[in-house]
Amino acid sequence: MSSGFDDDEKTVIKTETTKSISRFDAPASLVIWLPKARRGEQFLLEKNLIIGRSLDCDISIDDTSMSKRHAELVVGAKGASLRDMRSTNKTYIDREAIAPDVHIPLENNCTIKMGSTVFMFYKKGSVEASNLPSVFKQAYIDPLTEILNKRAMNERGPEMLDKAVNNNVPFCVLMFDIDHFKKVNDEHPERHFAGDYVLKEIASLIQNNLIRVDDIFARFGGEEFVITLYGATLSKAKEIGERMRTTIKEHPFHFGGVDIPITISAGIAEYQAGEDDFQKMLQRADKHLFVSKEGGRDMVTAK
Repeated sequence: MSSGFDDDEKTVIKTETTKSISRFDAPASLVIWLPKARRGEQFLLEKNLIIGRSLDCDISIDDTSMSKRHAELVVGAKGASLRDMRSTNKTYIDREAIAPDVHIPLENNCTIKMGSTVFMFYKKGSVEASNLPSVFKQAYIDPLTEILNKRAMNERGPEMLDKAVNNNVPFCVLMFDIDHFKKVNDEHPERHFAGDYVLKEIASLIQNNLIRVDDIFARFGGEEFVITLYGATLSKAKEIGERMRTTIKEHPFHFGGVDIPITISAGIAEYQAGEDDFQKMLQRADKHLFVSKEGGRDMVTAK
């Protein structure tokens, strides 16, 4: 055989020697994903830690929807586990609420939600855990839109597909691009500045309002974006795609004193038994996107 950055893709670890040493030594880590203002902030997990909003917690997060002592992260020889400490708003791992006072083993690249704060967990020795937050951002975050980039999607997409197959849950990939985007750059008085504005506005709109905590959302290149939908059936994915299409069509894009009408076209591919190849799913989503384009644009094709 898996998301948000790829025009200037850089190598995270430059040599095989550096890679083997850093991965061997790197402890497990938590990286904040939401809120956006703290994205990329990293906590090394070298001992048991209490997480909560209280200042005396090992990891103190200023989040009013988090309990004072929300959860305990336990680090052992066989890996890390998480225990909810009877928090008010519960603790979620990959969208599933965990029972209080039960130690739940953590898998690499899983999402952890406490209150309105979302973390990514990276196990000991993983490539992600070996990198500093600034390097993580440089390698995996699109500098314009501040969402994941193509490299991140190509690495995390297959992992999410594997997880869906192993857990026997539905999985879809949604690909969309902006209709007539070239006209935005060519016809607007401020040209490429207007295009950049539209890209950032769409990324923000979707990131903050239209995806779920464990959806991976990435700028795949130019005006093209990809979203993985873990646990979504084809009908649910179509519903999500239509909501995105409608929201973007109705959203006011206004730049340099000019209104810019924006629509998107999307294609959705559903996992098919035996197709354990994320790139093939991307190719099918891209074909369905082409059908939407040929069909008149401003539409979603799901198969």
